[in-house]
Amino acid sequence: MKMPEDYGPEDFLQWYRSALTQAFLRSLDEDRLEIMQAWARQQFVGDNADQTVHLNNQALAQVKTLDAIIDNLDETAENAARAITEKGKKA
Repeated sequence: MKMPEDYGPEDFLQWYRSALTQAFLRSLDEDRLEIMQAWARQQFVGDNADQTVHLNNQALAQVKTLDAIIDNLDETAENAARAITEKGKKA
């Protein structure tokens, strides 16, 4: 994820580490886990094979989307922390 030019790594980390953001990320992770558990309970089985495939594809897409959001934010936070550390070494 590319940070807007108006904001630096310190700004991103402040936002990322805030209690509200961490609660939001936990909520996304809980949603992801809930979908996976529903799949394990066979809640995405339709009336026929085509419907089952469609329901499973929807669930998989939701999990992948949540994974991508969480991973992207985590990676951006790591990059921001690295940038701050590098900036400190140069000073």
